[in-house]
Amino acid sequence: MNTIDAVQVDYLGRASRTLETILLTNEKKQQKIVYMYNYEGWHFRIFENVSELSNFLNDQPHEFLREYSKERYADAFLENLHF
Repeated sequence: MNTIDAVQVDYLGRASRTLETILLTNEKKQQKIVYMYNYEGWHFRIFENVSELSNFLNDQPHEFLREYSKERYADAFLENLHF
């Protein structure tokens, strides 16, 4: 199971839209950075890199790892993400 640490939280225009930079650490002490966009606490998208995140924020074609409607599901995904 991974450890989740939010290393930075940025507010995008208003408090209801946030971008979290998250450091994941697995049992082997390997680390990975992911980015989670949160819209009003009910729309969560997880991105693997800054490029895809930037494309999303600029209405460009993009890919994301997963999308969830509840934070607990996003957290469960991150806790179990293999890398």
